[in-house]
Amino acid sequence: MNCEQCNAVLPESAAFCGNCGGKVEQKYPEVSHNTTVDEPNQVPPPIPQAATVSPPQASPHNKHEGPQLIADESIKPVGVGTYLIMMLLFSIPFVNIIMMIIWAIGSKNKSKQNFAIAALLWFILAVILCFGLMAIAFILSLSANIFNGRERDVFNYLGLFQKMLN
Repeated sequence: MNCEQCNAVLPESAAFCGNCGGKVEQKYPEVSHNTTVDEPNQVPPPIPQAATVSPPQASPHNKHEGPQLIADESIKPVGVGTYLIMMLLFSIPFVNIIMMIIWAIGSKNKSKQNFAIAALLWFILAVILCFGLMAIAFILSLSANIFNGRERDVFNYLGLFQKMLN
């Protein structure tokens, strides 16, 4: 194969001439439509086709054409005002726990539901940490009384717990 501009010899797979830099057009051999079984290696070159785009399908919910606003409440993002109201409700004792559970279980908006689930998980983690720290403080106070020779106080604590359990 030769370059059409400078007539330099080029390899068959060249896209540009190495001598002058001109673009090389690939020439495909003509293929007859009457191919026979005797010529199994003759394959026609691929024909480039334009990408076809199917028209948008009309959904049963939105019958308007053109750009659509998000009509599905479950994927609509939550605004700043909604987050502020949620945080205000989360600051009220007992209301916060009730609202966290309601929004985590029954919210139709995915953003609000995820926020409520995250807040509920943080609340549960805080409760577990508080009870854990209280248990550690109680154990340390008992051990301090034992090491200071005040075993009588330890038995009074244990007696108090026995009365509470009965």
